[in-house]
Amino acid sequence: MSIIAEERAARGWTQTELAKRLGVSTSAVSQLEKAENNGTITINSLARALHPFGLVPTLQAAPDKGLRPVMWDESIVSDLIPDPVGPRKTIMDARFGNRIPTIVGECLAVGTSLTVDQLWLVADHVSVEATLEEYDRARTVAISYDKLLRLVDQNTWVPVLICPDGRRIPPPDQPGDPAAILNWAFVGIANGAGWLESLRAASALLVQHGWHWPVLPTRASFRTEWETAVGAARLAGRADQLAQLVVAASRGELR
Repeated sequence: MSIIAEERAARGWTQTELAKRLGVSTSAVSQLEKAENNGTITINSLARALHPFGLVPTLQAAPDKGLRPVMWDESIVSDLIPDPVGPRKTIMDARFGNRIPTIVGECLAVGTSLTVDQLWLVADHVSVEATLEEYDRARTVAISYDKLLRLVDQNTWVPVLICPDGRRIPPPDQPGDPAAILNWAFVGIANGAGWLESLRAASALLVQHGWHWPVLPTRASFRTEWETAVGAARLAGRADQLAQLVVAASRGELR
């Protein structure tokens, strides 16, 4: 019996009762339980199904089927731009030259009511006319970016991606290979790791090995494209569109 079915039975709930709590059909609950039994349920689906019980998937609760792979065209990465001067110069550029547009792009990617001009001021340590909540959210992005780059610069950063079930995805065996680095991020996204955190970690690893930090687009109009590409990588296991956006961002074509 699946964990979903066990928890449902322990509370005396029928599939229909659980379906109402999840906001889905009874047949959808039946399919979830069958998928868990045969090991094909995704981590995200399991997490949603267990939410009414107040449970979170763990390594023991999640299906032990290994990491979900992704498919993409590695030739896309040939357009990425290495820094001819080397890693140290790339890290400095990321910390100072790319810092503000990176923070602005990340804030836009996760959603904000602040304008690009206002975000620019936040990233530049200048207060803006905005709600305290919005300002704090933007400052949190800026502070976490600065902290990451300091760790990379000090060579004390440990790159790792964490799935919702607690599994850790170690960095690629070829840490200087941009194709391997992007694939690492895409696998993380496909297996439920935060998409922004995964792309940021990949960007930091690229910078650490002398490649440019791919700056997310600083126009809110590109948010839909990012969400669509990330969704394809996560749900369909295809990362070509996401890879194209990452490469275009690194070339400064998404401003």
